[in-house]
Order: sequence, then C-alpha cells, then structure tokens
Amino acid sequence: MLNLTSKINMAFLKTDYPKVIELGQELSLDSEAFNVQNLDAIAQSYANMFMHTTSIEQYEILVKEFPNHSPGYVSLAGQWQKLERFDKSLEIWEKFLQLESVQNNDDQLFKYGNALLEMFLFEKAHDFFKMFITNFPSSPYGWYGLSRLALIINHNKDKSRQYLDKALHFADSSLESELMGKSHDIIPELEYKQYFYNSLAKNPDNAQLLFFWANTPFFYVPLASCYTKLAKRFEIIVSIFTDNLFFLEIYAQALFDSGQYDKAENLYESLMEQYPYYADFQKQHAIIAHHQEKWDIAKNRFEASKSKFCYDFGEWFYFYIETLIYSKNIPKALTEY
Repeated sequence: MLNLTSKINMAFLKTDYPKVIELGQELSLDSEAFNVQNLDAIAQSYANMFMHTTSIEQYEILVKEFPNHSPGYVSLAGQWQKLERFDKSLEIWEKFLQLESVQNNDDQLFKYGNALLEMFLFEKAHDFFKMFITNFPSSPYGWYGLSRLALIINHNKDKSRQYLDKALHFADSSLESELMGKSHDIIPELEYKQYFYNSLAKNPDNAQLLFFWANTPFFYVPLASCYTKLAKRFEIIVSIFTDNLFFLEIYAQALFDSGQYDKAENLYESLMEQYPYYADFQKQHAIIAHHQEKWDIAKNRFEASKSKFCYDFGEWFYFYIETLIYSKNIPKALTEY
C-alpha cells in the first residue's frame, strides 16, 4: 500500500493538483510525511492552479518549518513577484541571502540577481553584480549579469558581448549553451545558428540544445513567418519528448500563433484530457474561441475552467470579461470585474 508521500508524488506527477491539495489535508506536524518534498508539492499545486495567495501561505509554512531550505525562499519570493508585490518579494530575498548555505554559493546568489533583473530593479542589480564578481571573479553568473545590464541600461552591445565572452570562458558546456541561447539579442544570427547546429551534431537528443535551436526563428525571423517555422521545429521536438509539458505547451502556442487554430484546438483538447488540471491548457483552449470571436463557445470554456481554477488577475481574466461583454452578458461582466 502506498504511503502518503508516494500518493502526493504520484498525484503531482499526473498534474492532478486538486488531489495533491486533498492529500495535503492529511499532513500533520508530527507525521513522517510532513517534509519539504510534500509541502513544496502542495504549494506548487496551488500556484499551478493560479491560487497564488494560498500558495504563498503554504510556502510560508515550508520556510517556517524548514528555515534552512533555500529553494523554499526562492519559490515564495517568486509567488510575491507574480502578484507584482516586489516589496514583499525583496523581504523574502533578504532572508534568503542570510542563509549560510547561500552566502558562498554563486549559483544560489545568482537567483537573487536574476530576480532583480526581472523586477526591473536595475541599479540594485548593477550594485549586486559588481559585488558578485569581486567575490566570485571566476563565476560565469556575475559576468552574465553585467552583460544583461550593459545591454538593458546602456544599450551597449559591444560591452555586453565582452562581459558575455567572459561568462562563456568560465562556464561549463551545459551552462555555456544556456547563456548562448539567452543572449540571442547580442549574438549575430549566423554565429548563433552555427553554435547550436554544431552542438546538436554532437548531442542530437539534448533537450536544452533542441529548445534553443527550435526558437531560432522566433529570435531572428520576422514575426509574420516565425511562428510557422517555430511550430514545425517543435513538432519534431515533441515527437522525441512526448511527455514534456513545457515543450507541448510551446508547440500548442506556436500552432495558435501561426493561425493553425484547428490543429491547436485538437492538441489542447487532447492535452486537457491527459492533464485536466493543468491550467494553461484550459486557458488557451478558451482563448482560441475568443480569438475567433466565437463568443458563446469562449464563454462556456472560460466558465468551465473558472469552476476549476481561481484566476482573478492576469491576461486571461480580461479575455473572460471581454468575452462576457461580446456575448451580451454585460451585467455578469460588471459583477465579475
């Protein structure tokens, strides 16, 4: 008979987030199942159902009970960031920086610097990365951070490339390909393509290399034609990584963006059957009907997903309100808004 930890893990792997949450009600402080893995699965389940406030409450329990578990602080800060409460996110990051396991770990510290970039706190990020390279001169992360800042703040591609080359010099092969892939805005197209073609020739089944290779059209081809090429490339990738939700989601989105609505709709319906509690599939399925101005169908789809997910903010909430208006449900739109 499966123990509680195994049940939670199995439900989480199946993306049955309501089941994870239900099983979480059985946890007690003195039980063996009250551990980091299970608390994280429960908090992530709430987050994946767009219930970010409840997810925050769960992550707060995790860091209270396991105060030295650094990934808990990263996830908690990330949830506040999604709600655009940067003040709260920074409070959590400050606690993260006090952890003994973090202070001499360049990989962990970079997560804080990267969060500063994502929150557009560029002056704070600049000071942090300057301090970073003083303490870790041979770490690729600090040089990469300065590369991004040189481009974002000063629009200086030459300086940005100099910093990037330093980062690449210190990076191992896996990190090198990640940094190359993320630096498409400063690397010439031909160099970018040659790097990933040559790398794939050596490692044809490497998921990270395939991801950046597939995204090349998005980075360098005009939008009018890039999504069709993107869809073709991700069709190849999902034939290799058949259960990779990340790749499946990008492939479905590329089909939608390239105007292949029937194909996208069929794929989303198949994915919704396999992963009934994966919120983004439900959302995009409704948005297809919205985009085609099939207002009644869109309304029914949004409301079906609304019964499963709490989406009281964000882009698809506004799609839902617009759908109510166009389907002549204006009183309901005003109530929901």
